[in-house]
Amino acid sequence: MLKNFNPLEFNISTLEDPVEYDIQYVNQSQVKPEIGYTFST
Repeated sequence: MLKNFNPLEFNISTLEDPVEYDIQYVNQSQVKPEIGYTFST
């Protein structure tokens, strides 16, 4: 579904645990609870 968006019109970011697939034009981040970077932050 994310591949259907025009990257020039949208800035798409995901938060994953872990990042499983590299998706072109999508900003992907992985949670890191040890530094306080969680799904709830």
